[in-house]
Amino acid sequence: MKKLLLPILCCLFAVASCTLGGSYSATNMKDLVTMDQGRLVNDYGVTYTISEISGQDLPTLVEGQRYYAVFDILNEQLEIVLKHAQPTKIVTPIPAPDNVEEIAEKDPVEFQFDVPGNKYRDLGIVYYKNPKSDFVHDVTVYYRLEDAGATLHLYVFHEGNNENPAFMESKDLIKDFMVISVPISSFSKVNSHLLTWDLLVQDMTTKEYSVVRRTQESNRNY
Repeated sequence: MKKLLLPILCCLFAVASCTLGGSYSATNMKDLVTMDQGRLVNDYGVTYTISEISGQDLPTLVEGQRYYAVFDILNEQLEIVLKHAQPTKIVTPIPAPDNVEEIAEKDPVEFQFDVPGNKYRDLGIVYYKNPKSDFVHDVTVYYRLEDAGATLHLYVFHEGNNENPAFMESKDLIKDFMVISVPISSFSKVNSHLLTWDLLVQDMTTKEYSVVRRTQESNRNY
């Protein structure tokens, strides 16, 4: 993963530092929030009041729905101008089968962000799709507890109907973006994470694309 963004922590740190000065405003903040009684609340209880909506393509906000939100903060009371709100898909991890390591490579993904929190691990996923296809792209997450339960290993597999440059011409594809929220609160005793996913690589000599599997470790420091 080339980018490791922590929008929740960045937002909280900004609020803490700027409020000390007696005034506060910030632009293009990002957070993972849930619609709760007309306000947006993140996993740490920080509450944002929507003062204005500026985005042209925002969905109707639904009570109880989780969103990846982009907004400007207007003041210390955390009144915001909401610019973007993308519904996240809750993907509950299921126990990995014994042969999970033998499962063939799936369609590739790139991670725009990877945010481990106290309730969810939120993943911003960029993927290829064929705009002429009606195939519904889906993500399955398996889990395995390793190291006597100290390590949570998540396997993120994208089912994309081979709609990627390893199987199709790039000119026939577009990139799309989804956000998934993986519930992890039941793994409270875990102190480290492993993430396995499939990514697209290009041979610099032949220029051919292929899909390869990658595993990366990240510490759960929160």
